[in-house]
Amino acid sequence: MIKPSPKNQDGKLYQDMPDKASFVLVRRKGKIHGCFIQNNKLMRLTTDEENGRMEGMICIAKVVDIVPNINAAFLRVHGERKCFIKLDDLQNGHNLSRPGKNFAQGDNVLVEITKEPSKGKEASATCNIRLEGKFCVASFGSGNILYSHKITSERRDTLKQELSNAGFIPQNGIQIIIRTEADNTSVTADEITKEADVLGTQLMEFLEKAKHRNDYSVICGVTPKYLEFIRSISKKKDILDKILTDDKAIFEEAKQYLAEQLPEMAEKLHFYEDCLVPLNVLYGLEGKLSEALSDKIWLKCGGFLYIEPTQALTVIDVNSGKYDKKSDREETYFQVNMEAAEEIATQIFVRNLTGIIVVDFINMAQKEHRDTLLKALTEFLQKDDNPCKVLGFTRLGLVEITRKKTDKTIYEQILV
Repeated sequence: MIKPSPKNQDGKLYQDMPDKASFVLVRRKGKIHGCFIQNNKLMRLTTDEENGRMEGMICIAKVVDIVPNINAAFLRVHGERKCFIKLDDLQNGHNLSRPGKNFAQGDNVLVEITKEPSKGKEASATCNIRLEGKFCVASFGSGNILYSHKITSERRDTLKQELSNAGFIPQNGIQIIIRTEADNTSVTADEITKEADVLGTQLMEFLEKAKHRNDYSVICGVTPKYLEFIRSISKKKDILDKILTDDKAIFEEAKQYLAEQLPEMAEKLHFYEDCLVPLNVLYGLEGKLSEALSDKIWLKCGGFLYIEPTQALTVIDVNSGKYDKKSDREETYFQVNMEAAEEIATQIFVRNLTGIIVVDFINMAQKEHRDTLLKALTEFLQKDDNPCKVLGFTRLGLVEITRKKTDKTIYEQILV
């Protein structure tokens, strides 16, 4: 339990040690936000719905509508949430209400949520539930063994012979896909068969459990994003100083997870109690979240960024603003651009900007300055688990960046 004084010995608000970071977990407007704060600056943000994360969840869904004209059906799942499924996918699923019969309105089916709801669209689901291991993937099927097309033909023939010699046959109703990782000759048939048996057994247990559960039951939940973030940051030693929350339910969930999965991180978790200074006020979270949603970000030098997301891409404009310390205009622009590059990387990570990102830096005449800027920007953007590709300057002097979409943007996380 932590009861920090609102002010330290210098009379300043409590802050973390330089270069150390805190991961602050708060409940806000029906959502759980995980704020990774370093040097009093929001560096990363995770957001979970209070009623749980959907993508990856395996659960019992009820068919509420079937629309043959668009080859679709609509389901209701845990938390009274709706999702979409293709009709031919549904008809290949397990009818829990009337085994062996075609699906009709009101029937229950075991599904996996494959996509979160986004921009007004329903979540997506599939009956083709897949459990992934290191060397193989198990799904419902006809008992076949399939191989990744990236495995060489020679290695595929060797694996087929080794699995045959080991007498491996997938369980009835289970299909096994051998993953690319098995292309490594050091991987043995024994490792593959053991993993395939575990995954296949687990999948059949899910189905058996679903036959005896109530409507909308969750058969296999999903780890919240804030716990996944703690796991990822734990690999970077000595960066995270503490994990703080003032919510008892979040604290207990995190405590159990750390005890089971990351015991070395357990001592960093603290429950915050201070009736005078709430946790979100102590760290100024409302202001930090508001800044992360703002289209204008000020730089320390007096320049600023203007960030405008559109349907097709995100545009970032760099402006010199109030900065005018150098008599040499080229040097002024270079200094502003260099500071902007680091801030752009931070904003891309915090806002989770993905797809095509176009940056309009202040024009510089010297090629050496442009090359230095590109190198610095590339290095800043490699500090994330989802790194960006910097494609360089276009003929118009714009810098193109691409980043794979792995989650919702901050605008969808907070405002939707």
